[in-house]
Amino acid sequence: MKVPDIIVSDRQMRVPKTGCQKGGRIMKRTKRLSINIPEEVYKELQQTAETSGVSMTRLVRNALGLIDVAYKEKKAGNKMTISTSNDMVIKEIMLTA
Repeated sequence: MKVPDIIVSDRQMRVPKTGCQKGGRIMKRTKRLSINIPEEVYKELQQTAETSGVSMTRLVRNALGLIDVAYKEKKAGNKMTISTSNDMVIKEIMLTA
């Protein structure tokens, strides 16, 4: 699989202010991430987002959260697995590097 090109830049993003009666907004500091991926991979991500009922942004955030947990657990000497409801391991998630 081709390694994506990644570009990160600073960006100010407007987000809804929690608890505001008139729909006011606050500025939240975010980073914009731009990646180049093969069209086939993009289509797979798009399909997964649609099937899951989430945006592409949410899908990528979820994926980044999972990979963060996976690497931390690997560093701690633990394994990440997929198990049945009876706790039978059916897959082990292996990470490179």
